[in-house]
Amino acid sequence: MDHLSPEHVTLLTELARCQIAAHEALRASAEPRSEAAANFAAQTERATQDMLRRALALGDRSPVTDPLREMARQFGVTLDETSSDWRALAFEALRVMLDVSRERERRELGTYEEATPIFRSVTASRSASATVTMSRLASQPPAPVPAIPPAAAPIAISVPVSTMPAATTPAEPQMACPGQNQVDTTGVEPETAAPIVEDNTSHAPSSQERVPIAVTKTKEAAPLPSAMPREEPQILIDQSLLSDKARAALAKGSLLSYSTGKTRSPYL
Repeated sequence: MDHLSPEHVTLLTELARCQIAAHEALRASAEPRSEAAANFAAQTERATQDMLRRALALGDRSPVTDPLREMARQFGVTLDETSSDWRALAFEALRVMLDVSRERERRELGTYEEATPIFRSVTASRSASATVTMSRLASQPPAPVPAIPPAAAPIAISVPVSTMPAATTPAEPQMACPGQNQVDTTGVEPETAAPIVEDNTSHAPSSQERVPIAVTKTKEAAPLPSAMPREEPQILIDQSLLSDKARAALAKGSLLSYSTGKTRSPYL
């Protein structure tokens, strides 16, 4: 294209645009057609392409003479058809018309390689708005990072501790077996005895006396004997009514006591 003048480049550009626009306007206003009619229109364009290829091969510039004259008349350009510039312009016009015929063939079959101008404008506007939004976000200063205050040191809190010993859980009373009159205190250490609580009502403990006191875990004290032993029911047996063998059997029992011919059993 360096061998063409700016006027000739403008003529070729407008030639291609007008050819495509005229074909598209004709297709837009045409009535619905059959599939055979669409295939025939595409076949016609293929025949035009064959003719243009033959003209390029032979150097025949006659197929584009009339279109170039029309474009020159519209733009007020004078063409010297005997000059070398004309021949160069006409040769490039053959190539442009070949490209136009290929595009018209695709459109006859409903194939469009490029998006419509309206779609391109919408896409361009969306891209522009996205670019503006990104630029605004980039221009904004970064949000300040909230400072995290250092963790406060733990504060020691003094809690007054009472000097009163912890109350021990009273042991469950155990039923004394017959014949058991003494409490078994073996295994009970003297240290584990319940502490004696002094009468401290005379004065309150001072702040110096409010110190933790280690409480020694005491072993469970042995149950104390009941103050009033439970009296078991007494059953009297008259041995005079028993046989000798029965009296001998009763005499062998360790839990029977005899009194003037009568026997008391604590378990009966």
